[in-house]
Amino acid sequence: MIEESGAGYCVPFEEEPFAEAVVRLLLDPVAARAMGELGRRYAVEHRSYGVIADRVERDLQNVVAGTRPAT
Repeated sequence: MIEESGAGYCVPFEEEPFAEAVVRLLLDPVAARAMGELGRRYAVEHRSYGVIADRVERDLQNVVAGTRPAT
């Protein structure tokens, strides 16, 4: 999701890399704001309840119809 949205840094789940990523954001508020906007847009367009519900509905309709769900 980070790669698709362009909204963040992917770091190991460890103290130091996480802290370094936070500092990078604090030192570059323009990039931080841009990532925040990209992340919000991505979440609304791809991960909101409405979007997920539509996908589940489509997949269930495909199952009932005996066709393979789209991925």
